[in-house]
Amino acid sequence: MVDKKKSLEPDSYTLESAYGSVTPSATPEDFDKIVDAAKDGKAEDTVRELQKG
Repeated sequence: MVDKKKSLEPDSYTLESAYGSVTPSATPEDFDKIVDAAKDGKAEDTVRELQKG
């Protein structure tokens, strides 16, 4: 803080420098499986909402 004022400064990371910094849980990733799991989760949420009435 300078003179009791908060300031923000740009981060030194870029998209390019951060790429690959997190390793996938499985190599290669099975994107079809990931998409299916996301759709199943959304469907379950929708069913719960509809059951609430």
